[in-house]
Amino acid sequence: MQTFNYKPKTDIKTLGKTYWPVFVSVGFAIWFILRPMNIRFFRLVTIPYPIPLIVACIIAVGVIFYYIRYKMPRLKSDLKHSKPITLESGVMKYTSTKGGVPKEITFNVTDAKVTNVDDDDEEFSITLSDNDITFYANYFDDDNKYQEFKKIFGVVLPLKNEE
Repeated sequence: MQTFNYKPKTDIKTLGKTYWPVFVSVGFAIWFILRPMNIRFFRLVTIPYPIPLIVACIIAVGVIFYYIRYKMPRLKSDLKHSKPITLESGVMKYTSTKGGVPKEITFNVTDAKVTNVDDDDEEFSITLSDNDITFYANYFDDDNKYQEFKKIFGVVLPLKNEE
């Protein structure tokens, strides 16, 4: 029986990696507040100071609203209801949360079809007969466990060329 710890991490590095758009948009809004200036394009068009400030503040509020509405509840429910993924004789048990309600999913590895392996976003998606499941690399203990998990589904990435 194999087990994989699968839960969101709450360390500073992971939170910074997850919430960097919030930090950047709020930083731009604060920068425009503290440093009033006009924006010039090709010495022809000058945008007066309040317009970039208003746009930066609207973008910052929109990004914060998006993360509070969609990202944070998913991370909180995943943290609260996370259980290890177990694999025993080709049958995998995984706990999924949707809307804060945990649901245990049991399936055969042979029935799962790999639909997306995105190592830039560190996501790995499989499709079952009734739903899609996305696994995130930063939820695993380390990269070796994540690679070992992907090998179960037959995903082997070529070795990177060392230069």
